[in-house]
Amino acid sequence: MSRSTCWSCGTTYTGWTCPICTEREETERRARELRRHEKWQREENDRLLAEQERLAEEAAESAQEAAWRMEEAVEEQREAIARAPFLQANALAHRAYELLQAHLVADALHHARQALNLDRGHLLAHKVAGSSLTSLGAHHEARRHYKAVLALLSTSTFASSPSAHSGVIDWLPDDPDLLERADTIVMTNAPKWTGTVRSQCFDVLDMLIERHRHAAAFRLVDFLLQQAPDLLLHSYRIEIAERASAKSEDTEKGTKDAALADLDRYLAEPDRRQQRAQLLTALRTLSERQFVSKDTLREVRRRVATRYREWHPEIVATIAEENAVTGFNLGLALLANGWMAIYLIALWHRPRWSWNTTEEFVLSAIIEFVLLMWLAAAASGFRERRANHQRAVALENAQWEWTRSEHAIASGELAIEGSDAGRRSHLGRAVLLTIIVVASAFVVARQNLPSGMHMPGSSLACDMSSSTQRRQL
Repeated sequence: MSRSTCWSCGTTYTGWTCPICTEREETERRARELRRHEKWQREENDRLLAEQERLAEEAAESAQEAAWRMEEAVEEQREAIARAPFLQANALAHRAYELLQAHLVADALHHARQALNLDRGHLLAHKVAGSSLTSLGAHHEARRHYKAVLALLSTSTFASSPSAHSGVIDWLPDDPDLLERADTIVMTNAPKWTGTVRSQCFDVLDMLIERHRHAAAFRLVDFLLQQAPDLLLHSYRIEIAERASAKSEDTEKGTKDAALADLDRYLAEPDRRQQRAQLLTALRTLSERQFVSKDTLREVRRRVATRYREWHPEIVATIAEENAVTGFNLGLALLANGWMAIYLIALWHRPRWSWNTTEEFVLSAIIEFVLLMWLAAAASGFRERRANHQRAVALENAQWEWTRSEHAIASGELAIEGSDAGRRSHLGRAVLLTIIVVASAFVVARQNLPSGMHMPGSSLACDMSSSTQRRQL
């Protein structure tokens, strides 16, 4: 058997491969596999360690979240337990009020006392207890509840609520001492009503006037006028002065003439014309509330109507100026649209064009109809501008006729509705006129066609006769 020499290591061997090189290659292969396995093992260990850390973090976060939720649940339970007496007291107080409304005075007093045992500061429970004790003749004990209610109005819970004050003033008995305390509390808490609804302040005024507390009502009106003057407050001032003078009371704020003079100065301010919509709203509110007398409302209407007669020429001039600007813009649009329509129609009817097919005739009719409609719509804008001017003037007149008579607004509203109907009919008349013009144009065109043009009906007749002749041949 022949021997061979390995070209790599120089070893002489018998066979196909060098045993030394084979062993060395096997050793190197095992070493590479071992290194790959060690690298994979390290990566696997790192992955497992990272996974363990992630799971540990998630477990910690879950435990922390569970602890937070447990704390929130405990806090909510504590709050519910803390609120439970107040909720129960509120339910008992409302039940007591229902029993008092049903004239079950003893039962109402029992429920009110149960509510006060749970919540000593429950306003409704004190009111029901005071009313029940008064009905039972225990005036001395009822007075303690009246004083407690007045003290509660000075707390932060009720000081900023005008509705609470109006309800208490309406509920108090005819006791001058208690009513005087209520007047003082109202003026003390009035600066805290700035963020409340304005109508709630007027409810307090209504209650003060109804209980004949005219001096306190005057002071409250003056305070509200300093905050935000309006026609309602001036009207209330006139009403209070008139009622106070009827009872010969000293309001310390002047007479009805002084209140009317203040109203005149208010209406004479330069901004009143721009705010005339607010004046109209105030008049409507006075009429709807029906708390001021008809004489006061009539006097306020007369003075507002006098001022409006002075404003009316300026209002109409302003409306006319605005409509003139709109009309100028519409005129430019009408001129541009008219020239565009005429130009396109002229291009469509050039002499080299002819209606050789029905499709061309229908297309021509559609284009001419659209162009004439475009022109008619632009022309309708002119008429609508004038209608808008008339409508704006009618609206002003109709609204301010109400200042003189409450029933005069109906005729003005009918006039406005008629103006709207006329405005809606402008476009309808324009469409009808366009259809008539297009139909007339087609009739004239058919009777006076140039020599190089023909209507589609004749073209169809010629085609039919030619096809009939070909079939016969």
